[in-house]
Amino acid sequence: MNKDTALQLLGLEPDATPETITTRYAQATAFFDPDRQHHAKLQDLVMRASLLLTAAYDATDITRTETQEKKQTEPTMERTKTEHWQAGAEVLIESATGKRKLDDESPVLETFDSINDLTLKGKYMALTFRRLLLNVPLKSKYSGDIKRFTLVELLFQNVWDYPLNAMSSAKMIDTEGFQHGDDCESYEFDHAIQNGKTIPVSFPEPESPLEDHAKTKGWIWFDELQNGVLPQRFIFAINIFEPGHTSGWVKNTEVLEFFIKSCSTSAAKLK
Repeated sequence: MNKDTALQLLGLEPDATPETITTRYAQATAFFDPDRQHHAKLQDLVMRASLLLTAAYDATDITRTETQEKKQTEPTMERTKTEHWQAGAEVLIESATGKRKLDDESPVLETFDSINDLTLKGKYMALTFRRLLLNVPLKSKYSGDIKRFTLVELLFQNVWDYPLNAMSSAKMIDTEGFQHGDDCESYEFDHAIQNGKTIPVSFPEPESPLEDHAKTKGWIWFDELQNGVLPQRFIFAINIFEPGHTSGWVKNTEVLEFFIKSCSTSAAKLK
């Protein structure tokens, strides 16, 4: 007897629990007369079907438990890849490293003294990673369309003695290895959808160019990520021109990269 035959004999669905199996067995045998030979054979069949299904359920349950225990021992980034984060969640970085590089120099790896101060200081620009919001649903003030964005807030500090553009390009690489460029549609999305309500919000881009030793805060906009996929690397490039110029011939390019090693999420506060 196989599982399908046992299910058909007892009239059960494939996801029947042990309690359901026991109840159906009792119902099926209630009117059997053990003195009648064919009743005894039927009762034996029903009993074997019941035992087979109970054993099959237990085996499935054990496999399910082992899979859950295995997932709990995996690294954080591997575990979070399978979870479905709510739209508009804030990503809380628990562990990260950094890298800075100039065109004419070897890359330098950085470790952060505190997870509360994720600052990469290059020769020309210093970047502080402040907030990361995942798949925020925003509404266009023109078309009324709703689109989701992944938003990163940074503090930019010009550490050079001459003006600099805050940023030349930005890239996000997710946990699946896909690369995303920064989005240019940010100016028209000024309302967020949260808890079924529409609320005014502002995620301004950084002020640019920056005067020597000046600071600015601003948001970089990326597109939506699929459920279960998280940002893992952020790469920011700053073009360096001749002293006193913010355009023309590129003298050098400074690249600052943040690598998120582990993280968690919480409900984002958008106001």
